[in-house]
Amino acid sequence: MTNPTTDWHAHYEASAPAWERWADALAAQQEKVNAALLDEADIGTGHAVLDLASGVGEPALQAGRRAGPTGRVVATDVSARMLEALQGRARGAGLTNVEVRVTAMERLPFDDGSFDAVTCRYGLMYATDIGAVARECLRVLRPGGRLAALVWGAEADNTTLFVAARALQRLFPGRITDDEMTAPLRFAAPGLLAGIFEAAGAVQVRERELAMSPRIRKGTPFWRPLVEMNMGEIWNTLDTSQRAQAAQAIEAALEAHVEGDQYVLRTAMRLLTAQRAD
Repeated sequence: MTNPTTDWHAHYEASAPAWERWADALAAQQEKVNAALLDEADIGTGHAVLDLASGVGEPALQAGRRAGPTGRVVATDVSARMLEALQGRARGAGLTNVEVRVTAMERLPFDDGSFDAVTCRYGLMYATDIGAVARECLRVLRPGGRLAALVWGAEADNTTLFVAARALQRLFPGRITDDEMTAPLRFAAPGLLAGIFEAAGAVQVRERELAMSPRIRKGTPFWRPLVEMNMGEIWNTLDTSQRAQAAQAIEAALEAHVEGDQYVLRTAMRLLTAQRAD
């Protein structure tokens, strides 16, 4: 199963400054999600952890805190600019056990059995060959080692993300491709990702939904970091008037999700866990 044609490497290289700008704020918001992922990977003191598609640092930095000074975390991404930002954040957090490696997920430059755990948050959707990724993850895990990954669920269950994105797509027709809109939803169907890892030879494969219902005060531009990070190719070209127009369009779309003085939204993920056979 291959990914659509968008050049995600170029996309994330270009959006790296926005990801770095919003990194700390979003890390705090995603702390429970990151914790759930690391819990499923069973990461503890002294473990060697491989994090795929690490971006600017989550959950690699939290994994570094769990692994401690006797452990090791290797954060990987195709974007060197993302990993430069991650290194800066690791230094700022006093984490000396986190290293970075620019690499694609489909061909990992690590020996067999190198890691106790493999993690990936919101990254597997962008693989060019997900079957190869699954095989590589199992190869670099030690026997009995665990993998945990998060992908997005269905669009209807992710109003936190997609209401703003669809509003911009309608406002600027032709500027946002269907590929860019649907790629994050690639493994939204229950059981699809689990089946791929089972076919690669994983055991103890489990997939479940991780859902949240955020309530946000009406008028709060919570969507701004999401737009800047994921749709910067459009946002960065807009002048002040156009940005005001975009904000109005997003706020109008969010009216369908208002109760009282709050936006009542939904966020849904698929949480996959798997293990390399002993």
